[in-house]
Amino acid sequence: MRLLAAAAVALAGSACGGDGPTPPSGPASLNVTPTELRFIRVGDTARVTAAPKDASGNPVTADISWSSSNAAVASVAGQGNSALVTATGFGTATITASAGGSVTQAINVRVEQPQFNVNAEKGCSEPIMRAARFETQSAHLAIYSDTSNPPGGFSLADYEAFTTKFEELVWPVLTQNFGTPEDIDKNGRVIAFFTKAVNELTKAGSQSVVGGFFYGRDLFPKTPEGRFTQGCPTSNEAEMFYMLVPDPNGVVNGNVRTLDQVRRTTIGVIGHEFQHLINSSRRLFVNTTALYPEQGYMEEGLSHIAEELLFYTASGLTPKMNISLDTLRATQQRLDAVNAYQTSNLGRF
Repeated sequence: MRLLAAAAVALAGSACGGDGPTPPSGPASLNVTPTELRFIRVGDTARVTAAPKDASGNPVTADISWSSSNAAVASVAGQGNSALVTATGFGTATITASAGGSVTQAINVRVEQPQFNVNAEKGCSEPIMRAARFETQSAHLAIYSDTSNPPGGFSLADYEAFTTKFEELVWPVLTQNFGTPEDIDKNGRVIAFFTKAVNELTKAGSQSVVGGFFYGRDLFPKTPEGRFTQGCPTSNEAEMFYMLVPDPNGVVNGNVRTLDQVRRTTIGVIGHEFQHLINSSRRLFVNTTALYPEQGYMEEGLSHIAEELLFYTASGLTPKMNISLDTLRATQQRLDAVNAYQTSNLGRF
């Protein structure tokens, strides 16, 4: 009788509360954001966060650990609810967050090798794709190089020097005189792609050299969009231009392009092509009632003027001066400015 009574009391006690058993306080689910990551440059980073919740969807505290399925593509570092993912190579990987060792959530990471269409003859067909390597960037210029460029090319220090000169000279002078280009790719920068595709445009033994080019197709969307009733499927959809690269062994068409030779003319050519980009961009997106494209002779004339403006600023001289050879030889600053921005420019006439 005593045992039965005790059991009855126990049963009554368990029924009087009416709340049922207490749910486990640990995490039942894990939400990781963002849900996927895409990188286009090795070395880029992104932060991910994990939010553990109980069975009722309420936030709970839990020990979070992080892991990568392929550290050669994407590494992850962090303890707790936040971690930093770093792109370490091209390919795919999975980043997994684990809460309390029992609840996990994974996101996919893709690190893509950038590719650009370098076809200089076919605007919107027959793309010639070249893999690109990110080199460096500044406030307004991003530099990529063709992974198939000849050996003996520019170093990272060379590319960094180009971005410095672009910010100090090219960007302020040209945007002040020609305006600012649109930013269709939303990266805040124009792209200079240093590629042997430019070298390939100069035939073997030619007395003239193609130093770079701009192609308006890259400003068009791939498919019809807004007021663009036709798309350009092979567009790179970016504000960009293409630059000559050193080729000290004459790998491309047997034409030797020494490092010093190409380095000396690069900033002047950047100024020339940047003007083409500015004019085309503003006619398409800013001055939309203007003729597009610009008349060929006018377009080239404006780019020659762009080089001349760079010369005046770099040399300290001004237009309408009676500039003699003695004037140019008076200082090293003036000689350097002539060699960088005027020798090739004047040689075209």
